[in-house]
Amino acid sequence: MKVLWVVNKPLPEVSEALGLKKELSQSWLQDLARVVREADITLCSACVEKVDSLRTTHCCDGNHYVIPMASKFSGASVYEKYWRQIMEAEKPDLIHLHGTEYAHTLPLLNCAGKIPTVLTIQGVMTRIAEHYAGSLRFGQLLKYRTLKENLRLGGMLATRAQYRKQARSEQEIIKRVDCVTGRTLWDYAIMKQINPDLKYYACTYNLRDGFYKADKWDLDQAQRHTVYTAFSSYPLKGLHILLRALAIVKERFPNVLLKVPGVKGDKDGRLIINSGYTKYLSHLISRLKLQDNVRFLGGQSEADVITNMQKAHLCVVSSAIEGASATVREAMHIGTPCICSFRGGMTELLEDRRSGFYYDYPEYPYLAERIMQIFENDQLAKQFSKNSIASAEAMHDRQANGEKWLQVYRDMMKICED
Repeated sequence: MKVLWVVNKPLPEVSEALGLKKELSQSWLQDLARVVREADITLCSACVEKVDSLRTTHCCDGNHYVIPMASKFSGASVYEKYWRQIMEAEKPDLIHLHGTEYAHTLPLLNCAGKIPTVLTIQGVMTRIAEHYAGSLRFGQLLKYRTLKENLRLGGMLATRAQYRKQARSEQEIIKRVDCVTGRTLWDYAIMKQINPDLKYYACTYNLRDGFYKADKWDLDQAQRHTVYTAFSSYPLKGLHILLRALAIVKERFPNVLLKVPGVKGDKDGRLIINSGYTKYLSHLISRLKLQDNVRFLGGQSEADVITNMQKAHLCVVSSAIEGASATVREAMHIGTPCICSFRGGMTELLEDRRSGFYYDYPEYPYLAERIMQIFENDQLAKQFSKNSIASAEAMHDRQANGEKWLQVYRDMMKICED
């Protein structure tokens, strides 16, 4: 069997072979790629990236393609010539789409013919578009723009409009694929609402390899009153909510420190303003007097994330909407006590008051109180850690999860044969 993966960024081995930036690699897909290859399935992949021409490499016994990104003026149909070229060269038995975020997916389906197609939901654009602003008002979205965003008619409002366009494309994709894989009742409900006849499989991605080998969280080794959060470069991630909670926590714990990955900081971790949202964050940090309580880490490697989770007193994910959050799942596996908003697929990850705390997204005073309860109660923190590890290890059983994915492939091929 030959399977064509359509991914959002190059796989790590493809990035290395083609000399592309390593931070673009989707390392979290490596475990599934290993499972597929060990089952004697030929795996090839394709993605779209900012390259001058179609790039091809052969590695790990398969061919891999990087398609040049179309300009915003040319339209998505320009991708069809590349997909036809790839289809002719590879003749895959099955196509596996990882995500619906980008414009190249529908042109692929136009070229796929009768090849069975599996879609794995990552971010649900239909819901992301609705919650992108993260409770920021229209006036705030309009006011906080950089000069560059003003000149290019960009910024948060433009991004929200783009997400709404992607949501419409996503709904069309869901109506056209043969089956969908997801991880929670939340995404199942959304997929079935869009396409009631869709065949749905519950399949969980395994974690990146380092998380299975890493030492577990130990409160005695952690940095007291340090909070780690998720990549938070746009308002949907709710960093502005967490900052308001942090200001309350600071009144009782003046040394509280929030570490923010995925948002650029200078050598001292001070925020670098490079977007309308970071401009708003800068304003908020100044108003709340949190300059000494927040560190912006920029891009983080797998090893960096593990270290930060091990050293944090707790992890908070404050998103307005989220699927089965990778940050929460990784923190649970490490054993870092977690608090997350009761939104989307995150509602199925923790067991409230047993393996972590939930809070309602806009209720930052409540979030602050939950943070302080963990700071003040070592026994509670250790209980959350122990219980979350047990839950996460069961959730991310590499062998069991791998077999589920292979069964999806077998079922789809059987349906095709019938």
